[in-house]
Amino acid sequence: MKYKFNIVEELVVNDNKLIDNFEVPECTRMCYRYETACPNKTCRGWINYKKDYNCVYATVQNNEKLTLSETAARLGGLSNVRILQIQNTAIEKMYKAFSQE
Repeated sequence: MKYKFNIVEELVVNDNKLIDNFEVPECTRMCYRYETACPNKTCRGWINYKKDYNCVYATVQNNEKLTLSETAARLGGLSNVRILQIQNTAIEKMYKAFSQE
């Protein structure tokens, strides 16, 4: 796999953090270091998508943007419409949270 930057160096330099202080679990660091898909299915960021090391954190770092279809493929079993519904609900919740401050 080819990445836009050397993520292993970023992880080592910043200890447990990726770019922009984005915290990642130890299993993500190990997956990049050993270039293998994550076996830790109990991790909150685990997805069944080996191209991104089975990891949501790797997906975020390796892709600038994902289409609804790409997101659905990574989450398996969800339709584009359902992904759109989840996205809209999340945006609405964020809007409400920030407008109360």
